[in-house]
Amino acid sequence: MKEKNNTVRKNQMATLAALLLFVAATFQIADDKTLLGVVFFAAASCLSSLAGIYHEREARTGSGIGQ
Repeated sequence: MKEKNNTVRKNQMATLAALLLFVAATFQIADDKTLLGVVFFAAASCLSSLAGIYHEREARTGSGIGQ
């Protein structure tokens, strides 16, 4: 059962990190630090994709909470 919670936690942490990086990218671009904002945006996109992969793998194996 600990493994199930660990997989969900990876998904949640990747999603939260992506959200924070998107917010940071927005503030960097608004502060005229475009290059740094683009780097943050790219990192957020990668983490968002990783969260989607974790979620898809979790749904495919049926190891989510509530199952």
